[in-house]
Amino acid sequence: MFSIVHWNCRGIHNNAAEYIAMSQIKPDIICFQETWCKNEQDHPHVMGYKIADFSVRNTKSHGASDTKLPQYNNIFDQIEGKFLLCGDFNAHHTMWGGKHTDTKGRELFSFLEYKDIVLLNDGTGTRCNPSTLELAPIDLSFCNSSLASKITWSVDLTSSYGSDHHVVNINFSHKQILTDDSESVYNYKKADWEAFSSKCNEHLSPDMISDNIEETCSRLTNKILQIAGECIPVKLKNNKPKKPQVPWWTPECTKSVKERNICKNRAQHTGFGTDFTIYREKERACRKTIKAAQAMYWESYCNSLNNDSKLSDVWKKVKSMLGKTFKKLNLPTLLYNNTKYECTQDKADILATNYAQVSSDDNYSDNFKKSETRYRTKGVQ
Repeated sequence: MFSIVHWNCRGIHNNAAEYIAMSQIKPDIICFQETWCKNEQDHPHVMGYKIADFSVRNTKSHGASDTKLPQYNNIFDQIEGKFLLCGDFNAHHTMWGGKHTDTKGRELFSFLEYKDIVLLNDGTGTRCNPSTLELAPIDLSFCNSSLASKITWSVDLTSSYGSDHHVVNINFSHKQILTDDSESVYNYKKADWEAFSSKCNEHLSPDMISDNIEETCSRLTNKILQIAGECIPVKLKNNKPKKPQVPWWTPECTKSVKERNICKNRAQHTGFGTDFTIYREKERACRKTIKAAQAMYWESYCNSLNNDSKLSDVWKKVKSMLGKTFKKLNLPTLLYNNTKYECTQDKADILATNYAQVSSDDNYSDNFKKSETRYRTKGVQ
C-alpha cells in the first residue's frame, strides 16, 4: 500500500512535533501546507523524508476567495498524464459536503464539470472552526479518472495535532505486496535448542554428503529447515515502519494531548458552551505542556555540557529534537588472511596493525635511512 498524507499544519515548527510523536502511520509522502517557513532552509527535517519541493505563496494577494475559473484552468493545464492534486483550497460547496457554497467553491465546481477530474473527498469535514468546532471539507484531493478506482480517501479525525485542519490520508492499492515468505520469521527466543541439537545429531550424517555439491547442499538445507520448523516457532514479521520520535516527548505530553482530544470530541457532539470552554482550556494547557517539555529537556541537556562536550554531539541533539535520528553504521565482514572478522574491535585492530606496518621505517631502504639520519643530524646542529 502506497500512502500519501496532506495536511495544513498551520506552522510546522509549532505542530510538527505532536504529529511526529502521536501519529500512528508513516506515509510514503507528506504534503505540508502553511508551514510558515520563509525558505527551504527554515523547514525542519523529518526523519525518513527529503524535501522534494518547496514553494512560498504570496500572502499579500487579495485572498483565496478571489480565485476564478481562469486560475483553475492555469493550474490544471500544467498537469499532464496521471496526477494527484491535493491541498487546502478553502473552497466551500455543498457538492462535497459543505454547509454553504461560496464564490471560490462555485468557480471550482464549474471548472470540474467539464474535465476528466475526480474529486476524492467523501464529504467528511477536514477543518475545525476554532470558534464553533464545526467541520468543513475544504482540504480537497483530485486525480484523473484512471487513478480514482485505485485510491481510498479518509480523514484522521482522532486528532488535528495542534492545527485546526485534520490530516487527510490517501492510499494507493497498486503497490506490490510482499510475498508470504517475507511475512514470517523465526522466533529464536522461544526456540527449543536442546531438541534442535538432538534432532540434528539424529538426522544429519555423513551419508547425506555426495560428490554432487548442489544435491548435497539441497539435501542438508531441506533437512535443517525441516528440523527448524519442528523446534523453532515462527512469528509475523513486523513490517510496520518505525515512526520518528522526539527525545523530549514525555508521558505528560501524551496524556495532555489525549485529554484535549477527548474534550474536543465532546464539545463537537454536545455543542454546549461549557464543553467548548473546557476544550479551549485543555488546548492551551496542552500547548503549554508540550513547550514546557521541550524547554525542560533542552535545559537539562545544556546543564550536562562541559568543556569536553563535542560540538557534533550538540548538533545531533538539536536535530534529534526535530525528529531526526542517526543510524548506526555497521561495517561489513572483513576477510583477512582467510579469516572472517565480524567484531568491530577486531576490524579496528587489523586496520591499525596494517597501517602501522605500512608506515613503519622498516619499509625504507638502507640508503634512505642513512640520508634521513644525516639530514636530521644537520638540523639539530
